[in-house]
Amino acid sequence: TRSDNAETALFNLIRGSGGEGLRGIPPVRGRIIRPLLEVGGDEIREYLLTLGQPFVEDSTNRSLDYSRNRIRHRVMPELRQINPQAEAHISGFCGRLRRDTDYLEQAAADLLSAAREDDFLRVERLHGQHPAILTRALRQYAAESGLTLDARQTEVLCGLLRQGGGRRELPAGFAAELLKGRLYLLSPTGQTENTTLSLKLCSKHKIHNLLLKNAIDYDRIGDNLQIRTRRAGDAFTPAGRGCRKSLKKLLNEAAVPAAARDTIRLLCDEEGVLWVEGFGPDARCAVTESTETVLLIGFDDISGGSHNA
Repeated sequence: TRSDNAETALFNLIRGSGGEGLRGIPPVRGRIIRPLLEVGGDEIREYLLTLGQPFVEDSTNRSLDYSRNRIRHRVMPELRQINPQAEAHISGFCGRLRRDTDYLEQAAADLLSAAREDDFLRVERLHGQHPAILTRALRQYAAESGLTLDARQTEVLCGLLRQGGGRRELPAGFAAELLKGRLYLLSPTGQTENTTLSLKLCSKHKIHNLLLKNAIDYDRIGDNLQIRTRRAGDAFTPAGRGCRKSLKKLLNEAAVPAAARDTIRLLCDEEGVLWVEGFGPDARCAVTESTETVLLIGFDDISGGSHNA
């Protein structure tokens, strides 16, 4: 109803929402159509009473334990005291904003299409764009990878564009990197779609020495194993080197291309990194003479093959 629409817009405003949240409830979303969105809740109840039509109201609608209900029973009555048409005006504002936002979103989609090349955006094509268009284009770009950016995180990307180069960490393990005029959005899974990691327990005596780079001492690792890509603060002591380094420094020294660094998989436990793809095990869990049980890390090709690298 119009009442729900006004309450939704106010609730989103208080939460700090941008234009998307202030649009209120969409009249059409996929197969869902809301024909009564411009009709007030009181009008509907009065109409049903006129018809003598019984109706049921959710008992929780009157509970002030919910923020939405406090807006309905405390805020909206005060606003109607200021202007009896407050509810209608808020709902009308939502409709106008929805119309304007639709135009901006389309303009942002056009910009994104013009800036896109392969797996990056040409930064030169983003320069000089109005912030209302640019921020929407960046959010659309992130959304394609399943990442939702709020206003603060979008501004982080805008700051990266103004700086002209660098890297910014984003939520859910994502990162943005600007390099030589190209903006990359690096996903937490990187480019590992064609292979998966497999873990196998075996006796130390049953593996060849050449496989030790992808083997760790099972009895020296913790619980809750996790396979992931790098995160800020990750550190690693390569077995046999005796020198602990940040993973960032290790990858720099190995001249791993920046765009490929988020494709490298790590095996971790509660204490940190156990193994780094291409670099081997951490010193704390490397296989030694006293090792009895080995956890062997293999690569399974989704297309059918498997190997230990």
